[in-house]
Amino acid sequence: MNNKQNQFLIPIVMACFLAIGLLLGKKLAPTEREIVYTNGEVRYQKIQEIIHVLDEKYVDTINGDRLFEETISDMLHKLDPHSNYIPAKDLKAMNESLEGKFSGVGIRFCIIRDTVCVTNVLNFSPAMQAGLEAGDKIIKVDTSIVASVNITNDAIMGMLKGVAGTDVKLKIWRNGKFKEVTITRGSIPVESVSASFMIDNSIGYLKIDHFSVATSEEFRHATTILKKQGLKKLIIDLRSNGGGV
Repeated sequence: MNNKQNQFLIPIVMACFLAIGLLLGKKLAPTEREIVYTNGEVRYQKIQEIIHVLDEKYVDTINGDRLFEETISDMLHKLDPHSNYIPAKDLKAMNESLEGKFSGVGIRFCIIRDTVCVTNVLNFSPAMQAGLEAGDKIIKVDTSIVASVNITNDAIMGMLKGVAGTDVKLKIWRNGKFKEVTITRGSIPVESVSASFMIDNSIGYLKIDHFSVATSEEFRHATTILKKQGLKKLIIDLRSNGGGV
C-alpha cells in the first residue's frame, strides 16, 4: 500500500516544485517594462532614438555620426562660453598646442596659386639640418604630388607631421632646378610668446598667442632679456588669445 501511495505522491510533489520554480523565475527575471533606467540613461536613450528615427525616416540622407557630435557641441555651448567638445580627430592638434611641441620638420609655409612655398625654416630644426631653405617650393611629399592639386594647409601639415625619428622625403623646386631632400622628423617647439621687444628705453612689449605648458618659461626668458635692455614697464598683449592650460 505504501509503495502505491509513493508512486502517486512523487509525481505530484515534483510537479509542485516545478510549478513553484517557474513562478519564482518569472517573478525574479525582469521584463522590459520592469527595467528601471536612471535619468542619465533615459536622456541618452532618447537621443539615440531620435537619431535612429532620423536615419530611418528623414526625407534626406543624413550623417548620423556628425549630427551626434554637433548635438554634443551645441549642448555644451548652452552651459557657458568656455565648455567645448573636441572630436577625437582634433584632440591630437589640441594637445600639441597645450604641450607646446609636436613632431615634425620645423617649417612655416603658405600656399600661393596651388604651390606650397616655404616661408621660414626654424633654427636648429630637422628641416634646417637637411638643408631646406625659405623660398623653396614643395612639389612632392613622399609619393604624393602636392603642387597644382588644390592642396590644403591641413593636408600638408598632416603629411609633414609624424612620429619623431621617421623620415619624410620632399621634392622641391629651387632656383629653376628640382631637388630631393630627406628630413628626419623631430620635436618642434610651438612658441606661445610670439613677440617681445622694447618700445622705448623703459617700456617693453610682449605678445602671448595662447597658453601652453611652456608659456611660463617662455615668458620668464623673454622678460629676462628685456630687463637687460632696461625694462621698467611691460605691455602684455593678449588679443586673439584663445586660452589654453
